[in-house]
Amino acid sequence: MKPDRNVSVAEVATMFNEVLPLRSDQHLVFSQLLDAVTFCEQLGSAAWSITLHETGFRLNVGQVEAMTWSCTRFDGNETAVDQDALLSDVRILLAGADCPGKIKDLGEEGHFDELAYKSVGAQHWCYNGTFQVSTTASPDPRRAVVADHLVSLLDNHHQFLKLACTTSSGKLRQKSNYSQHHCESLYAYACAVVNGTAEPNQPDAVDTEEALLAAVARSLADSSEARAARLAVAPTLPERYQTTTTAYRRNGDVIAEVLLRAAGHCEGCQKPAPFIRAYDATPYLEVHHRVPLSVGGEDTVANAVGLCPNCHRAAHYA
Repeated sequence: MKPDRNVSVAEVATMFNEVLPLRSDQHLVFSQLLDAVTFCEQLGSAAWSITLHETGFRLNVGQVEAMTWSCTRFDGNETAVDQDALLSDVRILLAGADCPGKIKDLGEEGHFDELAYKSVGAQHWCYNGTFQVSTTASPDPRRAVVADHLVSLLDNHHQFLKLACTTSSGKLRQKSNYSQHHCESLYAYACAVVNGTAEPNQPDAVDTEEALLAAVARSLADSSEARAARLAVAPTLPERYQTTTTAYRRNGDVIAEVLLRAAGHCEGCQKPAPFIRAYDATPYLEVHHRVPLSVGGEDTVANAVGLCPNCHRAAHYA
């Protein structure tokens, strides 16, 4: 990776698509990052920054690190992983008396280390979770274990963030010691990945919706006995195949304007958005093009509408 705070969002996307080919792997890492940023902001502290490194990135809060993600290539002859495996390592800092015993069996996927940052002012630890980066449609099973660990430790991570955001006199910090190295494009790309607006980085590994819907319709029209007979001999793992897809680089300003116009209410049914996004506390609506881009529709505010998920699906299938 290029350790430069001035890289573009496109360059950041290229970097992470190379080292984390699965968008779901990226989503896990960036969801953890944005949750931490959101928590600091909700405390009323702007004392966070994100530094891009050659092997990953680090979230800094106040005077210390709060989360680090890195990728490392290992020789399989010397480790228990595959030959020349690329490993994803998620490191989060934790506080709270219950922290060391929070996870009874860390297994091979994670471990705890006690740290001693003087500015934190309380006992604290670091959790490291590791899984192998996958270049196929199937993620490493260890990623799910690491994801469960991160959920279990979320409260302890928040406790650490609160300590890192607070001075010894009890005031909230408003600036990170590393703010001069903050990479805004990395933050923007993380938001795009978690928000689902980042450009697709890999071919679809699932059947098309049209073909799947047709198969479901045929199955529903058949008898339960016939379905049971097919299910009894059907493979339990889906067939894997590759496809080529066409994606559109959408204008972020169009999406922003439509969401602001909708003001948290679906422009179809007029009801409030169904939930609030955890990472930025904004109402969840989806931007739909009245005339689809695939048939020549324009990517403009006039051709777009902010819809709740139900109305969005209805717009495609009703």
